[in-house]
This record gives sequence, C-alpha cells and structure tokens, in this order.
Amino acid sequence: MPLLTPEEAEQFLVEWNDTKADFPEGSRIHELFEKQVNQQPDALAIVDGERGLTYGELNSRANMASRHLQKLGVEAGGFVGFCVQRSVDMVVGLWAILKAEGGVCAPRRRLP
Repeated sequence: MPLLTPEEAEQFLVEWNDTKADFPEGSRIHELFEKQVNQQPDALAIVDGERGLTYGELNSRANMASRHLQKLGVEAGGFVGFCVQRSVDMVVGLWAILKAEGGVCAPRRRLP
C-alpha cells in the first residue's frame, strides 16, 4: 500500500531531487570550498549538535590538519586511513585529506 500519492511521490523523487548545478570545468571541490570561504568566512558552515564552525574556522582547521598529513608523507593520490564518527571532526578530516590531495578517503562506520 503506497504511503504517498503519485503527486507527492513526484515531488519527493523528482522535484526536490532536481539539484543539478553547473560547476566550473576543471575545478576541484576543495578549490570551490576555498572560494566559498573567501566569500563568507563568518557564515556558519557546519553544525553538530551544539557545536558549529564557520567557513573560516572549518578552513583553518582543515588547512592545519592538511599540513600535518603532508608532513607525514601524504602525496597526491595517496591513501589515508580515517576512522571517526560523524561529527564536525569528520568534516574537518575529509577536507584536510582533500587539501593534502590524498586520493582515497574511506571513512568507516562505527564498529559494533
């Protein structure tokens, strides 16, 4: 028994998922993020419960972690192991890996 009318299903599955956006060709996602940081450094970028970071704070933390990864030897296309619960720290880590140009990032779900 369907929970949605055909109109509601159309809205959920088609209309609200029509999120296609054009991105500059050749741009990498962390470069687009930097552009957003420069445009709105004090805007709230992420919230996890009561904890939040602005774009500037998120970028600063990711840059610091990225430099640390590079000092540890992470190179373009390198592998980075990453195990953390979904949180602000997870997002900082993901951006840091991208900025260090680590090629593969595989966050794992929390083990039982």
